[in-house]
Amino acid sequence: MQILHSMISPDQKDWIEKVPMVEFAINSSVSGSTGFAPFELTYGYMPQMAQLEHGSAPKTAPGIQGFVHQARDNLAMALDAIIESCVIQMHHANKKRKDPPTLDVGVSVSIYQKSYLA
Repeated sequence: MQILHSMISPDQKDWIEKVPMVEFAINSSVSGSTGFAPFELTYGYMPQMAQLEHGSAPKTAPGIQGFVHQARDNLAMALDAIIESCVIQMHHANKKRKDPPTLDVGVSVSIYQKSYLA
């Protein structure tokens, strides 16, 4: 929900236009835990955006080119929002973490465990 919120305009009238690209961004973002994107796990391959570059693509209708460019811009904004959200979450999670204990050679680990958990 944070990703969609960061993508829509302040008057919130364009949210319906942003949903498909936000969904695409989330489903094509590779998880650090699994190494896979949700789309890849579901369908067995990663989706690709159409390659429309000046001079290399056949003549296409201006509306299609505009759509592809807008879709790429939306996708980039959605991915930026995902990264920003992860950074914010990591910042808040790290505020609650304690420094790890330093371990001395020859001392029982159970002694450290008790003092670290206390």
